[in-house]
Amino acid sequence: YPQRMYDLIQNSPTGGTCCDRYQTFIEGNGLNNSDFADYVCNRAGETVDDIYRLIAQDMAYFHGFALHVNYNMACEIVELQHIPFQNCRLEEEEENGQVTYVNIHPDWTGHKTRKGNKILVDKNNIKKVYMFNPIKEVILAQIEKSGGIDKYKGQVFWFSMDGKYEYPKPIYDKVVTNLSTDEGLDNVKYRNTRNNFLLAGMFIHKKGQNLGIDED
Repeated sequence: YPQRMYDLIQNSPTGGTCCDRYQTFIEGNGLNNSDFADYVCNRAGETVDDIYRLIAQDMAYFHGFALHVNYNMACEIVELQHIPFQNCRLEEEEENGQVTYVNIHPDWTGHKTRKGNKILVDKNNIKKVYMFNPIKEVILAQIEKSGGIDKYKGQVFWFSMDGKYEYPKPIYDKVVTNLSTDEGLDNVKYRNTRNNFLLAGMFIHKKGQNLGIDED
């Protein structure tokens, strides 16, 4: 669903422009504290402001976002990374109603390729990461269960505007038909302009008029 909705909004000139405006509105003028905004928060060299911009984009397109955090042995967050929201799927709820894991895959449609091969949606390509829980005892138990800090994958903070453990609907969900129509009309115009797809002219003669036969 999120992948299809993203493709739809990207292919609609009107919807895509509105969504970009919505993202700009969410982002505003950025973070007030410039020192905090410029703080490098992961090994890729991204700043908090970079992460904030990606969060604003996901909020505009999906009404949710996901962040990955890594801990040290003192159970302190030492790294923060953005995860594309459309790459996340929640694990099934347990008996107590809690979700323990978030499943992450580069492309749930199975179309993305690496080295010419499709990244299949199977257990080998899906990364299971614990849901965010900053309680020290919980983190230590997860590290021990993972086999040590070097094998621990950290946690994912998964947020939805529709509520806890609820997959959110984007703001343009109710105008899907209009977005699809917008895309379709542009495709028709393009084919007609480039390939003369539509009828361009007609030959007309009066009813019953005998045109005769050309002997040659």
